[in-house]
Amino acid sequence: MTRLTLRTHSLPEFFGAVFTTIKATSQGAFRRLIGKVIEFYSKSLFNPHWGEQIAFRPGNVLAIAMVFQGVDQHQAETIWRPFFEWLAAAPQDFSIVSEPKILALPARQFWDPESLKKVPGVVLSDDRPGAPEANVFWAGNLGEAGQVLHGYQSAWIPASFLQKDQQENLADTLFAAAQHWGVSLHINKGLAGAPAEAIAAARDTAMNPAVLDAFALIISGAEGPPAYPGIPGREPDLATARQHADAIDKAMNEVRKLLPNAGSYVSESNFFDDAWRESFWGSNYPRLLAVKDKYDPGGLFFVHHGVGSERWSPDGFTKLA
Repeated sequence: MTRLTLRTHSLPEFFGAVFTTIKATSQGAFRRLIGKVIEFYSKSLFNPHWGEQIAFRPGNVLAIAMVFQGVDQHQAETIWRPFFEWLAAAPQDFSIVSEPKILALPARQFWDPESLKKVPGVVLSDDRPGAPEANVFWAGNLGEAGQVLHGYQSAWIPASFLQKDQQENLADTLFAAAQHWGVSLHINKGLAGAPAEAIAAARDTAMNPAVLDAFALIISGAEGPPAYPGIPGREPDLATARQHADAIDKAMNEVRKLLPNAGSYVSESNFFDDAWRESFWGSNYPRLLAVKDKYDPGGLFFVHHGVGSERWSPDGFTKLA
C-alpha cells in the first residue's frame, strides 16, 4: 500500500449506547426471546441510527451491546421501552442479569478521555507508571490483548431474514446455534439499509457483494489467555482450544444449514475455510485473480488464503501446477 485516502463525515449531535443482559428461565422462553428481539430489531432498529451487537449464548442468555447515532437519550429510551415492557410482563420467563443502561452524550465528546472516564465500565486507563492521563482504551478490548484464538467464523446474514415470513427461520437458527456456542449479530458490519451512495461505493470494491444485502455479520469465536509455545506454564491449552473450535463449528453449521453459501468477512473469518475464495470475495474473485496475475505474476505478495495463493505451496515458495 502506497497511498491511503480517508473519507470523513459530519458528526451527528449525539452518540450513545444500550447495554443489558437477559436470561430466559427455559429453552422455550429463550426461543421466544430470540424471536422477539429479531422482530423488535426489524421494526425499530433496522435503520442508519443503530449498530454493534446482539449476542445469543448457551444457558439461554441474550446480551445487547448496541450503539446509536443521531438519536438523543430520551428518543433512545422511547424506542426501547416496548421491548423492556414486554420483558417485564413475563417475570416468570425472564430475569435481568445486567440492568438496562441507555446512555447518550454529545458526539464531539465520544473520543474525549475525560468524558469517557465518567461513564462506568466504558474505558480503562493505561496503568503503567508515568502514562499520560489521556491514555485510555475500550474496556471491552482488554481481553483481546495477547489472546490466543481457539476458533473464529463468520457469515453474512441477508436482510431478507428480517421479513415477517423469514423471522421464524432466523430465530430457529440462532436458537439452535446458541445450544453449542455463543453467536453474535454484528449489526454495524452489514450494509443493507445504507444510503444508496454508500451501497454504490461498497459495490466498487473487492469485498464480497453479499455485504450489500446483509443486515449483520454473524460471528462465533473463542479465545484463551496469552500463551507462548515452549514456555513452561504458559503454553496454549490445546485440549480446550480444540473443544472450543469444535463447538464453534457446530454452532456455525446451524447457520450454514440456513445459509449454505453465506459468504464471510475476509478479516474476521475461518482460517480453515475450504471455500475461502467464494467466502471472502464471491463473484469478485475471478477479476481479482486476473489483477494478481497481471501485476504480481511471481507471487511476491503472498498470504494464507490470499488472492492467487491456491497456486502456491503453503510456504509461498513453490508454484503449483
